[in-house]
Amino acid sequence: MSCFDFYNSGIVVPLFSASLIAQCIAGSVVETLEIEKLADELKETMTSLLGEQKKSVDSVVRYLSQLLRLRDRRVTQLNINAIYRMTPERVDNVLAWFNAENIGEGKSKVTPTTGP
Repeated sequence: MSCFDFYNSGIVVPLFSASLIAQCIAGSVVETLEIEKLADELKETMTSLLGEQKKSVDSVVRYLSQLLRLRDRRVTQLNINAIYRMTPERVDNVLAWFNAENIGEGKSKVTPTTGP
């Protein structure tokens, strides 16, 4: 990740144009709103299946998936192609930042890499 990148919803987006940032933010908002609406619709069913009927989480997930397919419900998803090639060094860098207590610690554990 560089100063020319934007981190949004678990993805890194190149900041080559302002329009791309706007699309990412808008797409992320739409995706979040649709997922929340869907969760609200299924809340009673999930509560009944998990609580009153004591169904397993796996069986509830299968049931809800079938229900959504039958209703032809879909959620708009923001899909952006990865811009970086993951190498073992880059995976180590991600873990270094993720596990760091502070910026100084993360910075000291990161090794420079080259290429996209």
